[in-house]
Amino acid sequence: MPHRRPHHYRLQKSFMAAAGVALVCMMLLTIIDIVARSFFTPILGSVELLGLMGAVAASFALGYTQIHDGHLAIDILVERLMMRRTTRRFNSVVFSLFFLVIGIYLLRQSWIYFSTGELTETLQIVFYPFVIAAALGFFSLCIALVMDVIYPPDRSEEEAL
Repeated sequence: MPHRRPHHYRLQKSFMAAAGVALVCMMLLTIIDIVARSFFTPILGSVELLGLMGAVAASFALGYTQIHDGHLAIDILVERLMMRRTTRRFNSVVFSLFFLVIGIYLLRQSWIYFSTGELTETLQIVFYPFVIAAALGFFSLCIALVMDVIYPPDRSEEEAL
């Protein structure tokens, strides 16, 4: 499936790489925090940092996971319908609109955080860039869903799903 839309695939792959970097940083921070907690004092704000990196990692992985059909799907109803392709396209349109609204809402929230100077509680880190990153992750999912409408899977790929 990814070979039919190389530019879109490259975008999603770069978002997934950034999500992987965030995940590795989360693991390293957790290990260092555990060791520091055993011998010294815990790292100040580690829970805050893990939450911010987790938001980036989860949202950046959405589009890539959609391309590879990695999301959980409950197909009990769809399998019984004769129009699987039409149902899949309809679902992609509805969900792309839904996640577009979420992305726009996150951008609005980031503007509010920027305007008010919102900072994290412990480390006083500027909060809005992480909200913008989450919005970008949802927009990448929208792109993946729209590409599913424009370039639906072949019949052989659909039967494999």
